[in-house]
Amino acid sequence: MRDRAFRREQKQKRKKKAKTFVKRNHGYDKVNKEEEEFFERNADHLPTCSCWMCGNERKQWNNKTIQEKKFEEYTDSFTEDLV
Repeated sequence: MRDRAFRREQKQKRKKKAKTFVKRNHGYDKVNKEEEEFFERNADHLPTCSCWMCGNERKQWNNKTIQEKKFEEYTDSFTEDLV
């Protein structure tokens, strides 16, 4: 099991990543107190990527996901067998 020091170090890495994310995407060079609080609150759940290549297929192109396509195919074959 990991100790407290490891978790603190990982938290600091996530905060640093959140700062670079905001600087890169929003063009901020200096960080004020409100933004610092934002990093504190949101460092644990920032998105990894939401570009058109990595994002959710339904959100980007209104397509069904692979899992939904497989399920639909399965249910279609199942209903054909019953008829």
